[in-house]
Amino acid sequence: MKVGIIYNVVSEIARGNPIDIIAEQDILNTVHCVEDALRAAGHEVKLIHVDDNLYENLRAVKLDLVFNLGEGIGSNILAEAYIPAMLDMVGIPYTGSNFLTLSVCLDKAKTKQILLSMGLPTARFQIFKSPADELDLSLKFPMIVKPIHEDASIGITNESVVKDEEQLRKRIAYVIETYKQNALAEEFIEGREVNVSIIGNKDPIALPIEELQFTNFSESAYKICSYQAKWIPNSEEFQKTIPVCPAQLPKNVENRIKRLALAAYKVMECQDYARIDIRIDKDNNSYILEVNPNPDIGPVDTAFTRAAAANSISYNELITKILDYAIERQHSEKRVEEKIRLIEI
Repeated sequence: MKVGIIYNVVSEIARGNPIDIIAEQDILNTVHCVEDALRAAGHEVKLIHVDDNLYENLRAVKLDLVFNLGEGIGSNILAEAYIPAMLDMVGIPYTGSNFLTLSVCLDKAKTKQILLSMGLPTARFQIFKSPADELDLSLKFPMIVKPIHEDASIGITNESVVKDEEQLRKRIAYVIETYKQNALAEEFIEGREVNVSIIGNKDPIALPIEELQFTNFSESAYKICSYQAKWIPNSEEFQKTIPVCPAQLPKNVENRIKRLALAAYKVMECQDYARIDIRIDKDNNSYILEVNPNPDIGPVDTAFTRAAAANSISYNELITKILDYAIERQHSEKRVEEKIRLIEI
């Protein structure tokens, strides 16, 4: 097959802190490793860098399928959803989730509202457009405050967890002013943090659960996957946040978490692959933190590749599996379209 790899590199950030660009530029190594895996599988590969001419470039190129690693257009990460929309418009099938799923999952509050409407547990929350908004007094401290649209732990530090209303409003003001978007405040779930990587469509598979173990954190540090813990190797948070896969969980808890993650995957209509982040409280109750369609699949030190390896799936096998799921989905969609046409006739 002739496969295009769509990717973007952020040269500057439109909002946030300068250090946030580290997360936004982590894509190039992944692009080349995916390219190598696809070539090793016998495919012809063309790299397509996202720019303002992406739509015209897609119309001009002849591709059988696109491996979509695009995470935005220019410095606008909210434009991530535009890429599958353009691919749909020009009729090129692609890996990963569609425009609607990406759009919804880029909004943490909308995602939580949908999960709750389907009976799936997530921490109680409130959206703030201003630090002066009236506080829902039924919410309990401590809370954690996040930018409503960012991913990759951008905007999350130890100061994100707040103990009282004064700290809450100060952090809300910081998020709104720094990230130019609404703030999400949710009840902080004390306990363990895990993630579940999922592959497939009709009968998706939950790979082994990974736990982030927060080892020897100081008493003043909250056990969260902060930006420092994820992206800054010389930070104390990074060095003391240890991924363990498979997670050591009681079998009944493991099974329940996998069922919960699979339910979230289906409810949000993810395609081909996604990662679900979950917190577990002291009573082993589980709460969905985020649904991440098209998550990071870099070859080194990513949750998805660790989970695949724990399931005896090599990196090259993982990439070809994702591609194969997209091809299988495309054929299934074509069969449905053909049946609809026959019914109409």
